[in-house]
Amino acid sequence: MRQIHLWHSILLLLLAGGMQTFSWWLSSDTRMAARLSGKEWHYNHVVQSSSTTAQLMLNTMLTTYHEDGVMRLLPKGAIQIDSQLNLGEKKTSPQIRIRIQGSWAVNSGFLLFKAENYSALPLDKAGMALLEHHKAALRELVLAQFNNTRAFTLLDDQTLLIFGDNQRVWGLKGISIQM
Repeated sequence: MRQIHLWHSILLLLLAGGMQTFSWWLSSDTRMAARLSGKEWHYNHVVQSSSTTAQLMLNTMLTTYHEDGVMRLLPKGAIQIDSQLNLGEKKTSPQIRIRIQGSWAVNSGFLLFKAENYSALPLDKAGMALLEHHKAALRELVLAQFNNTRAFTLLDDQTLLIFGDNQRVWGLKGISIQM
């Protein structure tokens, strides 16, 4: 019968430890962040809202808004969002382009977002009028929506679901960023 040497046992323990560490890493926040980053996540949604707060802050009957945008999750935790908002159902509704830059992180199945820069650009006369009178209120509403922690599910490398407030689910389509 053959003897097991001490170095065989040590090698086996090291191998088992390495496999355990690799298994942990595959399912970790770091691994998930790596799968999400380096992509442009495109979205397009219509929100039916009766937010009294938004209506009061913007001094308008805002029951519906349409948002078409792209969220770039960059390596090292940087984020950039560019979106076009149409604040209403009519063709004369204010249209505004929003850009947010900041940081993002993954923590236990949640995406954490923090804005560092915000800009709004009117795309029509109604958008210009809205920004002239309610620029600070719109900024506050947008950043309150952005600076949030949201649960998410990555269905595959091109499909991301983000769960928002009021039981909303955002579906995003991912495309690799060409650097």
